[in-house]
Amino acid sequence: MAAATALAVTLLLGTLGWFAAGFGINTSCTDDFSCVDTSCAPCAAERAWVNTGGTGQWVLASAVTVLLVLGLRQPDWRRGTTITTSVLIPLAVAWFAFSVMMARRSF
Repeated sequence: MAAATALAVTLLLGTLGWFAAGFGINTSCTDDFSCVDTSCAPCAAERAWVNTGGTGQWVLASAVTVLLVLGLRQPDWRRGTTITTSVLIPLAVAWFAFSVMMARRSF
């Protein structure tokens, strides 16, 4: 159950969260600087942080998937994989919040 929840959280933040954060922050960047993410330094830095946040979520989703498969194939490892995936849930939320905060502070 913990692995399924962690997978759902990382996939949700890695897709819809990534899109929403990128769209929202990039819109304010274009409104404030009248440029796109590749034509001015503040918007390029913002875009890099948004992409780093989304990529990090997909790395966490991959780790959860590996742990889920290991837990299913190795019954002796289930306790360890449950604890590890339980830790990955708040880590995914914290990573998303950190990357959005850094993107907002980049301009």
